[in-house]
Amino acid sequence: MERLTESGQDLRSDHPFEEKGRDRAVSVAGGDIGQHRCHYEHGTGVRLPRLVAEENMRINHHFLGHRARRFVSKKPTYESVCHRSWEICPATITTMPPALYLEDELSHVTGTNENDPMWRQLEMINGGPTNHTATTAYAFRGAKIVDGHLYVGPLRMALVPRAERVFRRPPLLEHMGKVALASSRVGNGYFGHWLLDELARFLAVREIAPPVRNDWPLSEHQKAYARFFQIDSQTVSAAHFEELIVVEDAGQNPYKQERYQQCRDRVKSHFPANSSRGAMLIRGASGNPRICENEHQVAELLEKEGFVVLDPMKSTVDEILAATSGAPILVGTDGSHLTHGLYSIADNGWVVSLQPPFRFSHTVKNYTDCMGLRYAFTVGNHSPKGFVVDIDRMMRTIDLVEKAAS
Repeated sequence: MERLTESGQDLRSDHPFEEKGRDRAVSVAGGDIGQHRCHYEHGTGVRLPRLVAEENMRINHHFLGHRARRFVSKKPTYESVCHRSWEICPATITTMPPALYLEDELSHVTGTNENDPMWRQLEMINGGPTNHTATTAYAFRGAKIVDGHLYVGPLRMALVPRAERVFRRPPLLEHMGKVALASSRVGNGYFGHWLLDELARFLAVREIAPPVRNDWPLSEHQKAYARFFQIDSQTVSAAHFEELIVVEDAGQNPYKQERYQQCRDRVKSHFPANSSRGAMLIRGASGNPRICENEHQVAELLEKEGFVVLDPMKSTVDEILAATSGAPILVGTDGSHLTHGLYSIADNGWVVSLQPPFRFSHTVKNYTDCMGLRYAFTVGNHSPKGFVVDIDRMMRTIDLVEKAAS
């Protein structure tokens, strides 16, 4: 029997908030906890807060109420708590293409992201039958969003990358009617997921009900993309909803592909294709540590070879889309910054991922496969501060890509 892989893997680099017992984590940081003093934990020298009661100190009763309901309930699920649900797009199985790479590349791999084991990476790069989960909508009555968390009965869903806060002044809840949720914890925590998954989710939920998102701040790039793609959702910090609809949309199914194509078509209609050999997006020191020590040497060589080189952290969204529009090849160190180019490179274009040997990860391939793009990679070598790209292997990989595309 052929083994099926699962689409819908995430772009999170190190999953810093997926800790064991996260549901039990409690934070007092950032809340209105009133006056506090500090003491030193005996024998450690660690300065710890000591709370001092004030008249205006309050307990987050939404948090405590949820804990009480969880205590007397079985483990809640969307299905057990919602009052209705429906399937927007069924699960499908499609055959994914293999990645392109040199024969000796895998011998350079020394590790993977701890949340993405080696067998999973091999399944992705080998391609084959893949199970894409369904897109499903769940409707909840009486749901609340408070302090970046969604509460409905015994169910809680974090919408922000932080733990619940016990001590805070109770907010005044805005009362709203029927809405659809257009934000998630992973989208608020990671740029790549926001640009790909969250944007696609918005296109789905706006067809169901007025979209809302929690008040987690957006970066300048996110604001610019929201304007360009006409992402218009109401921001709420504390609200009670007559009906809140949540769309589960992890699978790279045909409905997801349709929405990705809408985004690619919009970019194509606003930014003419350039005539470059390809484009390289510099990662630098942005995001989680994954330093390519010879990245600038790679960039200089590719620029001489006819590639457009751009640092997204120093560029506007318009500059990024213009530089990558119609590019047949997109090159860059593995990471969320590569997602800047997925809506803009040429139809049937290629992504060449420069992989750190200690973090062999191919989540981006989930998205390139769904968009009808192709994927290749080369693995670097260890260096004192991170890794270095073997430039000869990189250029041989690019040559393979160009031959495959011709």
